[in-house]
Amino acid sequence: MYQRQRGECDGEIAFRSTEVQDATVVLRDSTAQLNRCNIQKSKAQSELSTTSDFLIQNRQHLELIGSVRRAQQENFSRAAIVFHDAIRGLEDAIDLANQLQAGGASFSQLADHVGVMMKHAIDLGKTGAYGAVFASMAKMSLAQQVDQADVERLVSLLNNLKDQLENLYAQWVDDNNASVQFYNN
Repeated sequence: MYQRQRGECDGEIAFRSTEVQDATVVLRDSTAQLNRCNIQKSKAQSELSTTSDFLIQNRQHLELIGSVRRAQQENFSRAAIVFHDAIRGLEDAIDLANQLQAGGASFSQLADHVGVMMKHAIDLGKTGAYGAVFASMAKMSLAQQVDQADVERLVSLLNNLKDQLENLYAQWVDDNNASVQFYNN
């Protein structure tokens, strides 16, 4: 009976030893897999951090681009008003000069309009472009009587200036449209 129990115990010990060895192998393999998973997790966390930083930088860049574009659009809107006012002011001056030529307006009415035109010239940063018109007006103001040839020259100068501003405005609108198209792409 002792031998039988001893045999059973030896068998149980051998069985349990095999189970412990198998469990040790499973533990070693599981630990290795856990280590590989931890490494992959660290890599994934690092990539996530890099991707998050990249997204934050992209978001900031896009916000900056949007801010710049909004500022450009505001500047365009303000300048468009200035261009339209300047062109309208020149049209009014042309009308007054034509009326002066026909005898329906006085030189003082046209001279009063020079202040408005000067403001537009300054707002546009184009005082040089208005120079010939202002010089013609100054010459006319010094004369005893307004000469029809001087009025015709003034009308011609006003029309040329108006054409220049319209062309400048058209080019400016094209540049703004190209900027908008670039922004949208």
